[in-house]
Amino acid sequence: MVKDSLEQAQKGEVDRAEHQLSATLTMQPDNAFLRRQRAAIRLLGNDPTGAVQDIGISLNEDPRDPTAWMMLAEAQEKLHHSDLALHAFEEAISCTPYLPDKDKRLAHYKQRALGRED
Repeated sequence: MVKDSLEQAQKGEVDRAEHQLSATLTMQPDNAFLRRQRAAIRLLGNDPTGAVQDIGISLNEDPRDPTAWMMLAEAQEKLHHSDLALHAFEEAISCTPYLPDKDKRLAHYKQRALGRED
């Protein structure tokens, strides 16, 4: 089901993909991987609030998931919560210090949150 949902999302059928993942989540509501997948699809569908909800549940199950933290940073930025986006990205770094483009991305989040670069 997850593979089908991702294929649907890639075809632009984001609502259908989200619906399919939602149905899957009714059977496994605490599955961090499924929550993260639906959060990604919600971000594609311009639903950052729904993505934040899913990521929150995912992080309750796996608080050291750097991918979830990076997705949370993206969702918070889309919601214009720059300070929360910065915090989420810093959490991602604490989970895995060797993120691609870490310094550039950290500077971006700091500039948005603090109005200046370090």
